[in-house]
Amino acid sequence: MTTLLCATTSYPRELSDPSGRFVAELNALYAEEGFAPEVICPRPALLNEARCPLYGFPVHQARSFGGLFGGVGAPDYLQAHP
Repeated sequence: MTTLLCATTSYPRELSDPSGRFVAELNALYAEEGFAPEVICPRPALLNEARCPLYGFPVHQARSFGGLFGGVGAPDYLQAHP
């Protein structure tokens, strides 16, 4: 099985969290195709768990790099600070 690494700035922290749900669902589709998704996200309080609350994929928490992962999110930050 091939590992698929997903780095994202938004990922669900609990079952009812809509934030980043599309990323989790996309990883579920990749898993159906035979990949083994693993997620890297900057959420420091991901329920203190190491697995996606929706699908159970491994989730690794990255440290924040300046404003890139905080506040408005990476796309807006990069647009304002090229």
